[in-house]
Amino acid sequence: MVQVLSKKPRKRDTGQAIPDPFKNELPSYYAERVGDWYSGVLQIHHRKQQGQFFTPFSVARFMASLVSVKTRNLRILDPGAGCGILSCALCEALLNSKSKPATIHLELFEADETLFPSLDKAMRHLSDYLQDRQTLFSFRIRHEDFVLAYAERMQNESCLFHGAGVKDEYDICISNPPYFKLAKTDPRSVAADAIVYGQPNIYFLFMAVAASLLKPKGQLVFITPRSFASGSYFQKFRRYFFDRIRPDAIHVFESRRGTFTKDKILQENIILSGIRFDHWHQKECRKADSIAISVSAGYEDLTPASPKKFALDKLLDMDGRCRMLRIPQSREEEDVLDQVSQWKGSFGQYGLKISTGPVVAFRAKSYLAAAKTGKKEYAPLLWLHHVLPLRVEWPKINLKKPQYIEITDDSESLLIRNQNCVLVRRFSAKEEAKRLVAAPLCRNDICSDYLGLENHLNYIYKKDGSLTKEEAWGIAIVLNCQIIDTYYRIFNGSTQVGASEIASIPLPPWEYIQNIGRKACSSMSNEIDMELLADFFL
Repeated sequence: MVQVLSKKPRKRDTGQAIPDPFKNELPSYYAERVGDWYSGVLQIHHRKQQGQFFTPFSVARFMASLVSVKTRNLRILDPGAGCGILSCALCEALLNSKSKPATIHLELFEADETLFPSLDKAMRHLSDYLQDRQTLFSFRIRHEDFVLAYAERMQNESCLFHGAGVKDEYDICISNPPYFKLAKTDPRSVAADAIVYGQPNIYFLFMAVAASLLKPKGQLVFITPRSFASGSYFQKFRRYFFDRIRPDAIHVFESRRGTFTKDKILQENIILSGIRFDHWHQKECRKADSIAISVSAGYEDLTPASPKKFALDKLLDMDGRCRMLRIPQSREEEDVLDQVSQWKGSFGQYGLKISTGPVVAFRAKSYLAAAKTGKKEYAPLLWLHHVLPLRVEWPKINLKKPQYIEITDDSESLLIRNQNCVLVRRFSAKEEAKRLVAAPLCRNDICSDYLGLENHLNYIYKKDGSLTKEEAWGIAIVLNCQIIDTYYRIFNGSTQVGASEIASIPLPPWEYIQNIGRKACSSMSNEIDMELLADFFL
């Protein structure tokens, strides 16, 4: 039996008819084919505005294979359903499992009305497929914004994360949510104020709402950017999300181009599977919890991915404030994680502060200059291009950017006092050998009382007092060591190097850092033997 709850959609004028399914065509194949057709008849800028990046067939099948919920009567949620390929792949996998469900109800959200006819047609083909296999099936397509649909509940923090007054509960949520930034004044940002800090991205709001809608022991499987795993913008979200969801599997796509190749998306993605288990980290058995991590270059080599099991408490520090999710991809990276995690020092403990360069070039354009002119007073302006491993090159020949900033009363807030500090690039290419690139900058290296630091640089300095030359060198050397770079990549897949992420890195004892810097400064050559210095404190 099939019960269809969705209303018959109005037709969309595309100039072409939605293709019909082939005889005996798998619903997931058909949903992908309809998605390809839709992509061909609608301009890509419309889909990008909606944050639509359709899930490839192999990724949908892989995500469906992670579902472990065994219930005879299933309620499934698919927010941001697109053309329904995830729902189709999941229903196919469930029918082929040993514990085949007796009934399935699908609740599908899709805010983009242009997708409604395609999604409806894919679901009706899925209905026929399930009817032929004696499975009672119903579905409802909700043409509304998934986040705003639960805005009233989201205003109440306890409702969002403690299930108070929940009527719609689901056994499974599977999703490839939209991905785009929201203004802080957007109704969805306001509705989710309990978990928002800074400028939110809509995808993690989908994750939060989905978590609140799961039944106890219900499962969610999401494919999203990796950015939620670390960083201050996602800290409030992580605290709430991981208080409800115990992660049990992660798949990492190593290539930023290898997942949504049809849409030419450059993004580091992961697949996260987790179980609704409120306050799981407070249970005595938490030490026995494990998480499976698998890796592939892209979607084409998903099938042979063999997961490695890691102790969950190593990867997710639920006792800490930040609750960053660390994702080692090998036993070697796990060894690095173990080693660095044993260090008890920190930037805060050593009285160090990390800030971001205050000069935003397009806003400060009137103060910037390629060279000193007239009687005006200028300070050096440093960009990330000036910062190389363990050295600063300023001025830089052939750099097509202004390398001076005018010193005036109006520009005073953009300048910092020239003092011993450490400069760290805020951005790197994923393909670069090192994610962390740091260099000491000592007061005598540049003859000026003030400096301009462009916004793509972080700088480390002493909160009270001033770093010695040896301390600046020691910090820079530690940050440039391979073990620290590997540790950083484990918890941050982004090419951005934020101040809060640097601040979270454990450090070896302060006297070790001083000794390393002292040894570097006493060297007769500027060529520092990094391996020797690494051995010195490791």
